[in-house]
Amino acid sequence: MPIPAKLAPMKVSVWTAPHRVEPQRSTRLAAAARSQAGSALLEHAMRSTGLTPWVPERDPRGAPLAHDGWHVSKSHCPEALAAALACQPVGVDIEPIRWSRVAEWDRVVSDEERALLEPFDAFAFTRLWTAKEAVLKADGIGIGGLSGCRLVAVEGPECLVLRQAGVLRPVHQRTWANHVVSVYSEGAQSVSWAHLAPQESPSREPDPPTPAPPE
Repeated sequence: MPIPAKLAPMKVSVWTAPHRVEPQRSTRLAAAARSQAGSALLEHAMRSTGLTPWVPERDPRGAPLAHDGWHVSKSHCPEALAAALACQPVGVDIEPIRWSRVAEWDRVVSDEERALLEPFDAFAFTRLWTAKEAVLKADGIGIGGLSGCRLVAVEGPECLVLRQAGVLRPVHQRTWANHVVSVYSEGAQSVSWAHLAPQESPSREPDPPTPAPPE
């Protein structure tokens, strides 16, 4: 399959969208709805790039496999979705800006990392957490590799440089609707970002019917 001009080999494209579900849904149903919406956003990304959508197959660890030279990644949280496409391994993560008790765990955040991101507040933690998630997703190893993935440099407000498996990994970031989106793709030189409006989101549920006027 030829590579469309919209996505050069050294470029990664990221789509984000708001997510809304019915508040009365159970935790299990809400998680399933988020996963389904994330898949719908990924399909939207494929079509927008000029590709015929496919359902990614997965390796034994659950990481999506490449398809005709294309790599994909998706992420979702209660109120937002993200999907990424690239011609090299890619990982994307989106999270709301918040403090988490895992920020106190040494295997997640070292003293050196806290110092690099001073002041180490909720925003700094979310930047670091999503950056690590993105790198580990691209490597296909998941959060089990957190202790070996370390921040080594802060390249401004939209890029963190991590070291994983002895290799420096520049992670591109954006802040959107009180969320941090991080993406890493091996060898990527640029990132294009597309943010869908609420009415464009694949997870948008129908508006409730307008009540009939009283007679």
